[in-house]
Formats: sequence, C-alpha cells, structure tokens
Amino acid sequence: MGDGPHGLGEAAADPALALVLVGLGVTSLSAAPRCLGDVRAVLAAHTLHGCRRLADLALAATARTVVLEALG
Repeated sequence: MGDGPHGLGEAAADPALALVLVGLGVTSLSAAPRCLGDVRAVLAAHTLHGCRRLADLALAATARTVVLEALG
C-alpha cells in the first residue's frame, strides 16, 4: 500500500463511506473483491473536491443519512 492513510475492510467496501474516506485524505482502500466494482464506479463518478465536500458534511453530520442524501 501507499504511504498515506489507509481505509480497510467494511468501511472501504461501502461506496458512500469510500468517498468520505478519500475526502478525509485516505490514499489507499482495501476491500473484498466483490465490493470493488461498486466502489470503483462511485469513485470514478466523483472529483476529489466532491469527496472533500462529502467528508466535511460527514464530520458535521449527526446521522449517516446526511451524506447519503447529498449523494442523491
């Protein structure tokens, strides 16, 4: 893995949470192979700026639904 922070397991396998992790500065995600397609697709559809915006929302949120609603 790279030198930066890592997101592993169930957290990295959740597409919405993967976006937040990237927005928080995680540079490497590791998840079960069956999850990679969904995570790859959602990451490809968002910019780093968008991931950072979602991370800011997540840090300020009182519930996970705030981030899910922001994703549409």
